[in-house]
Amino acid sequence: MRALTRCFAIGVLILLAACAEDARAPFEDIARARHVSQDTPHMMLITMVSSRTGSGAHTALVVNASEQVIFDPAGTFSVSALPERGDVHYGATTRWVELFLSYHSRREFYAHTQRVELSRADAELLLARVKAAGAQPKAFCTLGTSRVLQGVPGFTHLRQTWFPENLRKQMSQIPGVIDRYIRETDEDKALPGQ
Repeated sequence: MRALTRCFAIGVLILLAACAEDARAPFEDIARARHVSQDTPHMMLITMVSSRTGSGAHTALVVNASEQVIFDPAGTFSVSALPERGDVHYGATTRWVELFLSYHSRREFYAHTQRVELSRADAELLLARVKAAGAQPKAFCTLGTSRVLQGVPGFTHLRQTWFPENLRKQMSQIPGVIDRYIRETDEDKALPGQ
């Protein structure tokens, strides 16, 4: 029975892996949208949390290096003004980051951000890693995020995990992390240009 269950689980994972939606915005659009933030180099882990149970439901990252991007692995956020390649949204101004957080915040879920300041070199390394990660299959959001973080100094101790709540708890142990909570009560989320 265990072997059958294990085979079924492996089959489901293979099927999910085959379902990755790989957005391929043209490089010209990506270059045109590029946003250089005046903020200090940093990363911000975003966890969408169930208001009812308090457990994590989705994971994403904002990386501010030589440009600011949103890494939304296996996410549903899509705006024509932000070209997407793999799971990276380019042109992530502060306004777009706030809209991303608002899009995910509603009565049932709130967004918890955990910001960590980075050296310029570490921010560039993380930026390169999210760009190289490619499109993540459905349900792989936290695994993909924990994998890219694990290769950056200061995050090498993080364990790879499938569970947003697990990664959120691991991140809370990092010295200097800055927490923010975004709570909204509206249900209908219309994104600009959609």
